[in-house]
Amino acid sequence: MDYKTSLDAPAKAITWALCAIFGMLALNQLYTYSRSPRETVDAVAAAVQIAFLLGLLLFAWLYSPQGYSVRDGALVIHRPWKPVTIPLAEIRNVQLLSPDEVSPGGNFRVFGVGGLFGYYGVFFQPNLGGYVRFYLRNKENHILDDTTGGRLLLSPDSSGLVWALNGTGWGR
Repeated sequence: MDYKTSLDAPAKAITWALCAIFGMLALNQLYTYSRSPRETVDAVAAAVQIAFLLGLLLFAWLYSPQGYSVRDGALVIHRPWKPVTIPLAEIRNVQLLSPDEVSPGGNFRVFGVGGLFGYYGVFFQPNLGGYVRFYLRNKENHILDDTTGGRLLLSPDSSGLVWALNGTGWGR
């Protein structure tokens, strides 16, 4: 069964704002290059800067969570590139958390993205037991999965994923 996830308002605002800023910076590079002497060094510098900005956006989008599903004995976290598959046998506990339990000010980003196409990566969340892998697009319906490989935090639009994971009979 598939469970979709939607971007919340802050993530949409951050995504649109960064896309607009990166677009303006790219246009500024093109404008500056068109007004300057046409030397190869100028063209290469403009192309590298534009490619870097587009690469950042592409990289962030490729790793952003797009949805979840439970099928073929596994929890699948759908991403545009390299979906994450966790066998249900590795899931030890599934818990629905309140928004207060996942405080945005109480975590530290270790290697993650905090709003561009969602919230994902590795975060240090002391009140959840340390390092947690976030696969979020909104700040509602947080589901904490305790697996043999660590803790995961998911955010489907509905809490039906909890019941699907609890009802699959993994070791109970």
